[in-house]
Amino acid sequence: MAKTLLETQERLKEVRKMIEEQVSDDHVLLTIPGIGKLASGIIIGVVGDIRRFPKPESFVAYCGLDPVVERSGKAVVSRGISKRGNKYLHSLFYFLAGRNYSRNPTLLKFYESHKDELHGKKLYTALARKLGLFGAFSRITSLTSPSDWKTIPLITT
Repeated sequence: MAKTLLETQERLKEVRKMIEEQVSDDHVLLTIPGIGKLASGIIIGVVGDIRRFPKPESFVAYCGLDPVVERSGKAVVSRGISKRGNKYLHSLFYFLAGRNYSRNPTLLKFYESHKDELHGKKLYTALARKLGLFGAFSRITSLTSPSDWKTIPLITT
């Protein structure tokens, strides 16, 4: 059993290395703070060509990070995060947001300013949405550096 576990761990290392080798050193996803070659490779593998999404919100919806909003007349009610979208991308962006917000000045600032009104999973989902929006915006705009990151709009409800 221990031998099987060691073989599986070794195979996992090989697969991770193969994924990382598929991402060029100058890929635009690598400009996003907190996203490395492995995460970029997974995003590219799942999404394919991000240009197939007509607007950033479409990409965020595909990732399962969009809020459900119900409207009736003048009343607007938010029902939380939608259950549609790719569960793997949702999990990846959620993981990246939770793991990297303290290392990223922009995410940390967002976290500090919203931690009183958003709690737990809602806050991490908002952080994940910000990461997803940056990935989508980077393909249609000239956002190439982390300093441009704060210009991205974010819906927190």
